[in-house]
Amino acid sequence: MCILCIFYNIPHAKFIVDEIVKTLYDDGIIEKTTSKAVEDIIFSGTTTRMTHVLQRLKSSENKESQLKIGEESLDKWLIRIENEVMKKFDGLEQEAVLYSVRELFNSIYSLFGFTSKSPFYREARLMLLRVGETLKLSGLGSFKLNNFEDLESFIGRDLRYIYDNRKTSPDSIPEIKTITNLRKDIEISLSSSTSLSINEIERILTQIDLDIQTYINCIQDHINGDDILDGIEDSPMKILLNEIIHSPFSNILEKVENRIELSHLLFGDGKDVINDFVEYKEKYLRSLLEIKFNVDQWTLETFKDISILTTSSELEDLKVWIQETIDRWIFNNPYQDFINEKPIRFHVIHTKEFLQREFDVVYNVYKAFRLQDKLSFRKISKDSDSSFSLTRALKGKSSAFNIGPKTLRKYLIKIEQFKSQTIATPYAISVYQEAIDTIKDYVADRHLGFSIKKSARTGYNPIFHQDWYKATLIILNLAKFGGIQPLTFGLLSPELFDKDPNTGLFQPHHLDASNT
Repeated sequence: MCILCIFYNIPHAKFIVDEIVKTLYDDGIIEKTTSKAVEDIIFSGTTTRMTHVLQRLKSSENKESQLKIGEESLDKWLIRIENEVMKKFDGLEQEAVLYSVRELFNSIYSLFGFTSKSPFYREARLMLLRVGETLKLSGLGSFKLNNFEDLESFIGRDLRYIYDNRKTSPDSIPEIKTITNLRKDIEISLSSSTSLSINEIERILTQIDLDIQTYINCIQDHINGDDILDGIEDSPMKILLNEIIHSPFSNILEKVENRIELSHLLFGDGKDVINDFVEYKEKYLRSLLEIKFNVDQWTLETFKDISILTTSSELEDLKVWIQETIDRWIFNNPYQDFINEKPIRFHVIHTKEFLQREFDVVYNVYKAFRLQDKLSFRKISKDSDSSFSLTRALKGKSSAFNIGPKTLRKYLIKIEQFKSQTIATPYAISVYQEAIDTIKDYVADRHLGFSIKKSARTGYNPIFHQDWYKATLIILNLAKFGGIQPLTFGLLSPELFDKDPNTGLFQPHHLDASNT
């Protein structure tokens, strides 16, 4: 969201107004991209206009306030815009627009530092101002501005502790009794008013009940929120699922209401297979890659279908988090070995991080074949006419388990065939191309020295075909003659020592010069 794109030569307040205008217009709340259209909502019933706000900020003696609109003002703007949304929209459309407006204001709050670690802080402030807005619209003379002071004066006691306590004790949970007591005090104050009829008081209290209930629901949801994994026996895979669900970047998965929906999101099954996933002590790598595969295909529509709204940026953050969490889990081997801790490659012992390239190949090959069907790695090997196990390359302790040229060539040919299919979608083509690129990167990184059209001509270790090796071998052999050509006893050409094997007159006899 461009609300964060602040330049010092642009007044913050004016910039924010422009952002609010744009968002409200894009969401269909206003029909014209003018500040007046927004002013009619946020300054409803007053003669105040945005130019007045900007002029007041500009003339303020406090230079710091020139860059800020007050938190209370922003809160009131938000509740008035939300009230307008609830008048114009209903159902899922209303929920989507409300979500968009909240995202905008959350960015504004963050920009000005109006934040709290408590999930109840903002809701407590908005609840009090919603109540005040209802009383103001009822025609009570004491609510000209709907400040917190107006409500405190109306019921005769301090109310700021309701939200201040959330900031000073962010981990505490508000008491619902505090809110119900507030409602009683409001009823008493309304009943003592001589300007309101009994019917008017009942109408006002009905709306105030709605204003208060929103906050009470927020508290109850937090207290009564059932963990979707409750009842499942503790196991390593339950720990992993909890990490995935309770992402620090998004609470999208926490909103999933039942295990069948969660199972479908993570495993692509129409039935609950979570028990099966967590109960086995030994877990195949494929089951973790299957989660990565399904997560990669999530879209906004995926969650809209189960009545969960999100944004593209939040969804992308969640997808990246889950992918990285699973990769970290696999490489850390916390409960079971998925990755060899000391793999041997080219007769050298490496750390497990050396296998990252091979893991990328394994996953991208799996993803490419998985688009065709729900395949096991055994079936993938069979379909590509390979007897080599991809997952064994990651777990095996022998250098023989390196993913070699012969195996990679077979996978490349097969994936190229997938890509050339006329029915391949743009998404599928991108998956196939990513697999092809990953294989080629791996070949280059490991100096395996093959192309898809040409087979290797020797059975020597790939290290012999690396340019640096050939150059080093030639130069070392020549240097031992003291710079003298052993056949003619003449001086050697300087270009023989330029580290380029192609300019040398000597070719190691055991290497095929045409094999690069």
